[in-house]
Amino acid sequence: MLAGRYGTRIVGQISRTIDSLLYRTGQRMTRVLIENRILISVMVIGFIVWAIVFNAAVIDYTSSVSWTSRTSWLGPFPDPDTVTIFGYAIEYQVEGYSDYSFYYVHWGYNFLYGSMPYSPEFGYLELNGITNENGAHMFPPFTSYLYAAGIWLGNLFGWGNWGIGLLLAGFGFLTAFPIYGVAKELSSNRRVGEVAALTYLLNPLILYHTDFLWFNPAPFVFFFFAGFYMLIREKRLIGTLLIVSAALFKQSAWFLGVPLIVYLLVKRRDRPLEEEDSSQKNGDLKENLEDIDEKPKSKPIKDTLTDYFDLHGFAISVIVVLSFIGAVMLPFLLAQPDFLNYWSLALGSFSFEGNFVDAPPYNVPQRIQVLLIMAGLPEQAELLDSIIISGGPMIFSVIIFLGVMLLKDRFNGEEKQYLRRILFMTFMMMLLVNIIGARGVFKYYFIAIVPFFSIFSSARMIRGTGEHVPFSASMALLPISFTLMILIPDRNFYMVYVILIFALYLIAPLFDYLYDYLKRLLKMVTKRIPISYSTLSLESISSETKKSILVNWLSRIVTIVVGLSLFVYGLWISVFAVGVNLVVGLAVLLVVGIAITLGPQLVAISLSLGNTSDLNDTLQSLSYMAAAALWIFGIGTYIASWNVVLVSERQSLALAGIFVTIWACSLVIDSKLYVRFVADILLLGGIFLGLNLWFSLGNQLLQMIGILCLCAVIVHLIVVLTALVHTRSGIIDTRVPQSKEIDAQIPR
Repeated sequence: MLAGRYGTRIVGQISRTIDSLLYRTGQRMTRVLIENRILISVMVIGFIVWAIVFNAAVIDYTSSVSWTSRTSWLGPFPDPDTVTIFGYAIEYQVEGYSDYSFYYVHWGYNFLYGSMPYSPEFGYLELNGITNENGAHMFPPFTSYLYAAGIWLGNLFGWGNWGIGLLLAGFGFLTAFPIYGVAKELSSNRRVGEVAALTYLLNPLILYHTDFLWFNPAPFVFFFFAGFYMLIREKRLIGTLLIVSAALFKQSAWFLGVPLIVYLLVKRRDRPLEEEDSSQKNGDLKENLEDIDEKPKSKPIKDTLTDYFDLHGFAISVIVVLSFIGAVMLPFLLAQPDFLNYWSLALGSFSFEGNFVDAPPYNVPQRIQVLLIMAGLPEQAELLDSIIISGGPMIFSVIIFLGVMLLKDRFNGEEKQYLRRILFMTFMMMLLVNIIGARGVFKYYFIAIVPFFSIFSSARMIRGTGEHVPFSASMALLPISFTLMILIPDRNFYMVYVILIFALYLIAPLFDYLYDYLKRLLKMVTKRIPISYSTLSLESISSETKKSILVNWLSRIVTIVVGLSLFVYGLWISVFAVGVNLVVGLAVLLVVGIAITLGPQLVAISLSLGNTSDLNDTLQSLSYMAAAALWIFGIGTYIASWNVVLVSERQSLALAGIFVTIWACSLVIDSKLYVRFVADILLLGGIFLGLNLWFSLGNQLLQMIGILCLCAVIVHLIVVLTALVHTRSGIIDTRVPQSKEIDAQIPR
């Protein structure tokens, strides 16, 4: 009997422990989903896009014979071509080479066969009836390990030779995580990190050169930014080894060791106190004069150096780095001590062979000398070539950047601002090295530059003195714009745009001053307009009565069902973007992006109904995203109505488009609850009118976008109704005042 009671008590205690554990786990998962809902949407959208592009790459690789030779198989070549997008003809000339099959697959097989990388036989391979002689392997050993691992995986799973491509694309995709982390930490703003990750994942240069052509910079880019993120999080050892690992993939990453040296060498110290004003000093005139006459004692050079530089810690880090490199390089030091001769091949330059009249061939990297050749200035081009090819300008520039970084003060409590400046100077150094480097650049070299575009795309991020950096529209527009300036133009002229981008970053402070001036001017104008910007925000949603409990649960069920449905719908429709032309693919991806962006927001509303802070934050992001989707639908409806033949339908669509576009602003304008209720009803009417006509006319794109907008507005209306039910009079506004100026950022 006693044993039975004791057993029952044990079982009950275990049951309560399990229940408590499950409850805490559920709370943590809910918190993670709410806080990272936008990041989840970004990564899912990015994964879908990358999977579609990678699938196209595999199909092209396995069905095209052009991969078997060292040719410029994509380009076009020798002259630019045009592509028509939404009725506009765009001239382009992207670079594409068969390095993957000619070099990477070749070296991967040879490494698996037991051939050592830095030997003549490593450059010879007979495979599938094709003899390939590609010369010497010139990269550090981690590159060979990666290629061998890709071939091994391909053989293991029966993929063929595209296993290396999967690894390279995988590293490229995973780089979005450290980019998000770096941007988030350096800006102290989660939204900035999410936008940086999104602009990286959807960047056309990254998609083309990493996900489609499978070029090899992706691993070292991943390891550098992962390492720098660890340095930001004060994981000194891990960050150091990750950045050193980047240097063991490719020589281009050696330049990225400069910020690591600075980080390890410069010591943190307290900011010196400002001198007190003489008018606030106590004492008579004689004492003050004596204080002025006193000269501060100068410190010995040794003490000055030890105060500024962490020589002891730097020495320890050097020992750790050398030990790590020695362990990696030990087999090659013993078996192939002349490996440095092979590495030096990647540091060489390409000769114009005395021809400064014609553009260089397609397989030669671009240099700024080519701009003078294309301008018909052969003498000046030859003179500039003699200067650039010496390596002097590049070495001098690196030394200057190193010196500026070393002189940058590193004060306690200002670590993020310090690292933000160091990373920006690293970006400028890398950009300048690509411009004046003796070797020259192919377009795929800018794979290493694109993450910097995504992180440093606003003047506040570049020169802001505060820890918090607000979101700005330039963070979404500039990374893609700068990339297109490199990817699309004729390869003989795109260096002009690279120089222009460098110059724009140099004068970024001027744009910041101009922005501040325009902002003050806009404030003066808006003060006369009785409109403030604020999204729906609630004080609390109580569950004290049966009526309120019922409303809460109905709201939860509807929002979570609609949210999950939109998310699943986005995943399902993404299949239709496979194997279609560019215009159709972009249209499908637009719908996918809207569905997968809105879905998690709606689910987060259901999960956060019991937490006012989380609910208001989710409502704010939902309101902005729903407004953006409504503007897309409204403007798209208005523009598409121009091509409708029947006058009544054309006018009705134009009216619906204008109506939806204007009333979408109600989601982000400060107003009473009952006004929001009326505005949502009017929005639903405009959407229904547009959808009805588009269903009859058969425009599937605007049909799908309209349905998504309809779901978002319905959920917004449900939340408004829930708030009205929980107020005593039914129309009392329960929102927390959140009036914002036009330039205010989206909160974290």
